[in-house]
Amino acid sequence: MLHRVGITIENRGTTVFYTCNPNSIGEGTGIMDINAEKASDTTNEIFEGDILRMPDRENFHSEIIGLVVYHNGSYVLASDPSNIETCSKWNLYDAVHSQKAYVIGNIMDNPELLRGYIKE
Repeated sequence: MLHRVGITIENRGTTVFYTCNPNSIGEGTGIMDINAEKASDTTNEIFEGDILRMPDRENFHSEIIGLVVYHNGSYVLASDPSNIETCSKWNLYDAVHSQKAYVIGNIMDNPELLRGYIKE
C-alpha cells in the first residue's frame, strides 16, 4: 500500500498534489516573527521546528540559539532540544516580543544551526 504525505492546491479547476517529507511539517504557533532581520520577513508565522536566535541578556556579547518545540502544553524556545526536560526554555511569545528572538532557519533545512544539540 502506497502512502504519500503532502498538500493539494486547487487553482483554476486544476488540483495539484505536492509530496513532502512528513518530518518537515510543523504546527503553526500563531506567533508572528515581528523581529525578522529583513523587513520582508516581518509577517512570517513561527512554526514548530523553527530555529530562533536571540540576544543573551546575561552575557552581553553572546546569543542564544534554540528550537521551537511544543512542551508541557505550550510552545517554547529550547536551548538544548535533545535535553528538553533539563535545558533552559523560554515561553515563545515572550522570547519573540520581549527578548527579540527571530527565525534564522528550521530543523529540516538548517540542523547545523543548533550546534550539535540534535543527535543524528
